[in-house]
Amino acid sequence: MDLDQTTKITLSCDMSKEHSGPTMIHSTGVPNYHIHPMQVYILQEAFPDKIRNDSQGILCSVPPANVIEALKKGAGFSIISTKTSGDRKVWVLSLEGSGSDDGGDEGGD
Repeated sequence: MDLDQTTKITLSCDMSKEHSGPTMIHSTGVPNYHIHPMQVYILQEAFPDKIRNDSQGILCSVPPANVIEALKKGAGFSIISTKTSGDRKVWVLSLEGSGSDDGGDEGGD
């Protein structure tokens, strides 16, 4: 099952847990799934026994930088934006964002 080329996902975590996790992974536009099944597969392969379903998406008990790197290597995602929202840091990743990486220095090293 291929990922749609316009797929965007959002990662977020508490600001105080940016270097330890957990990381919440959300998606939009994927009916009946919090995130695309292929993204779940990539995360399961990268982090066995460290992901679980949550009412807001998928919760992964690793730092966001690790999740970003796994999605970059596994499917070609790149960061298209980073911001803070209240006490949370938020990253938006996209398959179509290869030329608009305005926040890539924030975690995927």
